[in-house]
Amino acid sequence: MDEPDFHEALYNLACCLAATGDKDNALGYLSRACNLSLECIDWAKEDTEFDEIRDLPIFQKIVVGASREGPKEEEVESGPLDFLRAIIETDKGIIRLKLFGDQTPITVTNFVNLALRGFYDNLIFHRVVPNFMIQTGCPLGKGTGGPGYKFKDEFVAGLNHSKPGMLSMANSGPNTNGSQFFITHKATAWLDRKHTIFGEVIAQSDQNVVDQIVQGDPIRTIQIQGNSNELREKYHEKIDEWNKILDRNYPNLRI
Repeated sequence: MDEPDFHEALYNLACCLAATGDKDNALGYLSRACNLSLECIDWAKEDTEFDEIRDLPIFQKIVVGASREGPKEEEVESGPLDFLRAIIETDKGIIRLKLFGDQTPITVTNFVNLALRGFYDNLIFHRVVPNFMIQTGCPLGKGTGGPGYKFKDEFVAGLNHSKPGMLSMANSGPNTNGSQFFITHKATAWLDRKHTIFGEVIAQSDQNVVDQIVQGDPIRTIQIQGNSNELREKYHEKIDEWNKILDRNYPNLRI
């Protein structure tokens, strides 16, 4: 599907929903549209269909916040993709994440492998703490599950929970990383050197989607964009070890 046509279709649906009073779904589709194109932000500022929700904080984050604080989508999308990126698809919109493969390679390799195998498909955000973070990656939906293996922390100087939108591993103590991860709503300095940071949101529009997620919201799927071959080749022995455990515990995953 051609992306410009898709963002316009999402925007038109948001307009229709807003006109009928379905505020929540209107905001969800508007966020997805603005996530794909800044053109939708300009439209939303003018269209009267949004007059009833224009003063809502979420609308302000989607429209005013994105245009003021976020990098332009054209700049993010232009040119060759020179970093690994994850696309989390949710009912509230997409969350694009830059992955720090050079700084936390084992953590990123694990995440990429799980995503490519479909491990995260249809899992829910089982823990959402407003003004703190959203957490997912538990196959049991309760925060107690994982892939069946654990791996060590990767703490890197200069990688801190110093702003919203940091992608970090959830754990139950040192060196207990598995599949669960969280994305922050704000700076959370007390988590530094306790949780491995392995990425961040790309733009304010992605953070807007993070801020709309509520407990129980599902992940449709996670796509990986960019070339992960070098990482996967370098850590193929770990991947083989992980996959043996995954195949035993979750035989229906993609191969």
